[in-house]
Amino acid sequence: MKRLIIVLAALIGCLFSARAQNQLFDEESDPSSASASVRPGMRYKEYKNLYDTRFYFYDPEDYYSPSSSGWASAFVPGLGQAVNGEFGRALGFFAGNFGLSTILLSSLATDAYRSGIADDFETGDGVSVVSMVALLGQLAMYVWNIYDAVHVAKVKSMYDRDIRSQTAGLDVKVEPYLSYAPAMVSGKTRPTAGFSFKVSF
Repeated sequence: MKRLIIVLAALIGCLFSARAQNQLFDEESDPSSASASVRPGMRYKEYKNLYDTRFYFYDPEDYYSPSSSGWASAFVPGLGQAVNGEFGRALGFFAGNFGLSTILLSSLATDAYRSGIADDFETGDGVSVVSMVALLGQLAMYVWNIYDAVHVAKVKSMYDRDIRSQTAGLDVKVEPYLSYAPAMVSGKTRPTAGFSFKVSF
């Protein structure tokens, strides 16, 4: 029996040691290594697994705000995802929360009808299993919806930073212009329109 306990303790110790080494390796790895594999115009599903949001930090230049996205999704499920431009995810969370709310309300109405509306809570009949499952499912999806909105905003901000760092060395501007220039023959000024092309590096 003692040998079995020692073997189990050694096995558990090895598992914890391997997990600690993996976490140490992850923390020492370069969080910006994803910047080498990103390119402009990628969709969220293409780069969402390239970033670890533990390395996220606030930057005033970020276009996406994790706190605003979280509050928006707390107010209306899916709104934070829509603010971040992920309309498919927004629709999924909104429809899921709406569906679970419908199931919960209809189940509660059925429970109240079966036991009588007036004495529903007085008789101690309680609520059905369906109502409890729907309530727990809705709470879980609501919390997941807020977490997902914050996560999406962080990942998209990190992606935008990588794209800005790749294109920061070259700035190209094309602007229209309108000017009056003298004509070669008559000497009168005539409007001239065109485009100016400016490259800064």
